[in-house]
Amino acid sequence: MYTRSATRREYVEEIRSMTVHKCADTRLLFVISSLKRCGPVNQLYELIRNLDRSSFDVTVLTLKGEVDGNSRIADFSDMGVRLLSLGLTRWHVANVLVRMHTVLTSIQPHVVHSHGLLPDLAVSLVNTSAVHVCTIHSYCREDYVFSFGPCVGSLLSRVHLSILRRIEFPIACSSSVARKLEESHRLRVGVIWNGINTDVYAPVSDREKAHLRRTLGLPIDARIFIYTGKLSPLKNPMFLVQAFAAADLVGCLLLLIGDGPLREACAEQGVDSVLVTGQVDNVQDYLRASDVYVSSSTTEGMPLGVLEAMACGLPVLLSDIAAHRELVEGTPNVQGLFSLNDQQSLISLMGAYAREDLEEIGGSSRQKIDTSFSAELMASSYQTLYRDALASRRRKGQ
Repeated sequence: MYTRSATRREYVEEIRSMTVHKCADTRLLFVISSLKRCGPVNQLYELIRNLDRSSFDVTVLTLKGEVDGNSRIADFSDMGVRLLSLGLTRWHVANVLVRMHTVLTSIQPHVVHSHGLLPDLAVSLVNTSAVHVCTIHSYCREDYVFSFGPCVGSLLSRVHLSILRRIEFPIACSSSVARKLEESHRLRVGVIWNGINTDVYAPVSDREKAHLRRTLGLPIDARIFIYTGKLSPLKNPMFLVQAFAAADLVGCLLLLIGDGPLREACAEQGVDSVLVTGQVDNVQDYLRASDVYVSSSTTEGMPLGVLEAMACGLPVLLSDIAAHRELVEGTPNVQGLFSLNDQQSLISLMGAYAREDLEEIGGSSRQKIDTSFSAELMASSYQTLYRDALASRRRKGQ
């Protein structure tokens, strides 16, 4: 069921008539702004897909309605997840809090797991006895300042940090985000790494790669470097395009898969060996058809694009930032780090990777995902957190 009621009375009646399954031990409510295709939504999907559904009765509540053509609502529905929405077209705090209280009262979840500033705020302000878990998908100060400018970004960051201090179990998606929060704001949080669907993102044989290249219209014999993700200043794609053009690598191609404010600027550089595709629905096919993943991001929480590439068995060339170091540490064969915004450093690595046999490095990338960053491991960690938190409450008689 996907609720978008016209009036508060209709909304309340629909929520109250909702059937909550009693067979599961734990009622689990996820709260997120929308199911728009993006990193946090993809992580929520993988988390639910890998939960023990015999133990967890799952409801997903969105604050806003969905935009046709850019939503994963059908994917969630296909999993048999109960879907609710406040259906808001604007951010009216009072309305949100009243409706949120109605949902919590009707479902009576044991655990509420929120994702993002507005869901974190709404859940934290509603009086509830449920365990409150939130996932911190990025370092809010850097992310908000880049996205909204220094004044608005700093204000939003302070607001979100104050909210996080009220939440019982704030969980960062990476150790690097957790360290920044503790060192800069004296806020201690837990860490559960993002996870990747290792069936969807998996290596292919040379024969399958050649077939994919023919299907996608890519050169069969080229060494293909690829970046997937948002084309925004935070991700620094212009630096990548300019470095690739300066490297002038014979027989090599750079693919930029994604959309964003810098898409046109990247495409207008006039570099024949750079192809900007825009957003696609089959990212995994482009990754499997490529040879090397490269990212020049200035900051990250836990970069899903890099994880997906490593799961497909690609070697990675990454800017030397904390989140990227976290991905490759402890893996000697996966150490393609270049100094941030140092063009010569990246050119040197791309030149080497244009010539080397990459099979062993790619195999190490995949092994790192299997041992540390699979969706199954992520879901297992969250399940343990939910159960331990509830067990602790029962011991305390709460």
